[in-house]
Amino acid sequence: MQLLPKELTFVNAILINISVIISTILSYYFVSLHLGTKKARTNLSFVSGDLFSRERLGTNLVTGLALGVISFVLSINRIPLFGESNGVDMRYVMIFFAVLYGSDVLGIITSVTLIGLKYFSYVHSMPAITFNEYFNNLVFTILLLSLCIYMRHKKISIWPANFLFLFVFMLLRLFLFSFYFAPFFQLRKLTEFAVYLIMYSVIFIATTFIINAAVSASQSVHVYRTAAIYDGLTGVYNKESFHFFLDYVANNISKKESGNLSLAVIDVDNFKQVNDNFGHPVGDLALKHVAKIISQGQIEYRHYICRIGGDEFAIIHNETPEEAEAFFNQIFENLTQSPFIFEDTLIELEISAGLTHFDIDQHFNIERAFQEADEALYQAKNNGKKQLVITHSKG
Repeated sequence: MQLLPKELTFVNAILINISVIISTILSYYFVSLHLGTKKARTNLSFVSGDLFSRERLGTNLVTGLALGVISFVLSINRIPLFGESNGVDMRYVMIFFAVLYGSDVLGIITSVTLIGLKYFSYVHSMPAITFNEYFNNLVFTILLLSLCIYMRHKKISIWPANFLFLFVFMLLRLFLFSFYFAPFFQLRKLTEFAVYLIMYSVIFIATTFIINAAVSASQSVHVYRTAAIYDGLTGVYNKESFHFFLDYVANNISKKESGNLSLAVIDVDNFKQVNDNFGHPVGDLALKHVAKIISQGQIEYRHYICRIGGDEFAIIHNETPEEAEAFFNQIFENLTQSPFIFEDTLIELEISAGLTHFDIDQHFNIERAFQEADEALYQAKNNGKKQLVITHSKG
């Protein structure tokens, strides 16, 4: 069966609207994901929670302007229906996503942008709309924005929010249709209105389902990947990640035929006494405190901080020997300036560390590298603890 041009236009309009909505929201989601990884734990992190960042006005402004423009595009590219209807207009979906998945500010900026563009359209007749249509759309936009903000503040979950939004949308549309197409309560007009609502609901629910499925999948990946990469107690990389990153950094340097790599192994001095005197829960808090101190000042792609077991940590330094030593000097200073206090009790925490600098070649061996750094740590322990011992690879 061959589709007629009118039917093709109808199908194409549906597919275009669905594609624009899904691609826009998921694009911003994954852009936020990418930007979040740069701010979070180095280069393999994921971010969870809201689709859009709420931290900076600039981010909200750029995102809101873009969503407002897309909303305007959707208002122009309506899905054609039979009868007197102007077609299905999906512009308000963007406001829903902007507020429920982002923030009030993002939703307001999206709405203001949409209203501004519709006013420009009204003034310049691109396309031509009447003042009544513009004014009604303005009121409609404000009411739906208010509804979305209300649902967000009430913390209504996404699917109840979906159906509440649809219900209110239908009531408002019913009022407007009865106003525009009076006398409205006729079989033909009621049929047109029913088709309009069914089409709008199907597209809205379909796009929401697909977007939620994609976000849920990425967050599930985040959970499993975090469990596989990070230490559950301290939040730094775990022992398996340590071996991966050491091999990864060494291989990158050998390919470039130049670069610097230093490896440090760290041990908390007299940590057993902390567990014996205060209990293992306090010992866990102490380890988290040490990890926080060690992580201060770390730079993405230059420092890979790992917990390799018990009270032992390792740091892979992808930087010059001088920078690696300066980084350690800062760790000792931060540890002194930020003591560990539990229930008004000062618990002294000190560390010993062995730092070994390596010249990378094709014969680099991870096990041997760790052994050399561990020997430097052993020297620090034998020399009285609370110090850094620096060695150079034996080759």
